[in-house]
Amino acid sequence: MMRGECESCAVNRDLRARVLTTAREADPTLHQPPFDIAPALYARNVPRYYTILLRARQYAQTNNLVLHWNMARDVPLHRDDRDLPKDQLDQKRKRWLTFHDQQTAHIASQTPLAMNLPVRLTDSVDRRRGLFRGRRGRIVGWAPHPEEAPIIVDGERLLTKMTSVIYVYFPNAKWTIHKDLGEGVYPLTPVSRSWKLNRTSQTKVRRTGFSSFQTLLRQLI
Repeated sequence: MMRGECESCAVNRDLRARVLTTAREADPTLHQPPFDIAPALYARNVPRYYTILLRARQYAQTNNLVLHWNMARDVPLHRDDRDLPKDQLDQKRKRWLTFHDQQTAHIASQTPLAMNLPVRLTDSVDRRRGLFRGRRGRIVGWAPHPEEAPIIVDGERLLTKMTSVIYVYFPNAKWTIHKDLGEGVYPLTPVSRSWKLNRTSQTKVRRTGFSSFQTLLRQLI
């Protein structure tokens, strides 16, 4: 059928395509609205979570926004790790930040932050206010640490201190947490959980970070 179609039909069929080919992945129009926040489907979690970070970066670049990276904090619970020299312990912590968040009690190693970055809840946050899994919102601000001194890397800001609160606005919400926040703005705070570094020895690490941005919030839907 494709061999017998005319040139006009071939062009029209290409315009209606819903599955991307390798040849079209570099098409610059696919990085512009509305494709920058279009749903993306993946077969496996590891590439999906990695793509979440890449899409957050692409969203910031497309919309001329400054992207901030908020990093989780790991504290080893095993004495041998705690007693290591600081440089050796820091090397281990860097390696732990490369782990998939399914290994780290669903607390993400890196949380991308940018104004109006679209997000979606992947778990219930506040049932009384209707913040169930699947609810969509967008980041409207965050509260940096008072001693924050960000490191600038390729135009992006790596936060050296953990953000204390991330504010997410949910459209059509009729509730107000605080008058200073305005209607529909919900403050998300860090959580702490233990995760197993070694299942054989049962060695554990205590991680503090934003589960809400990997377990609860899925970037760029």
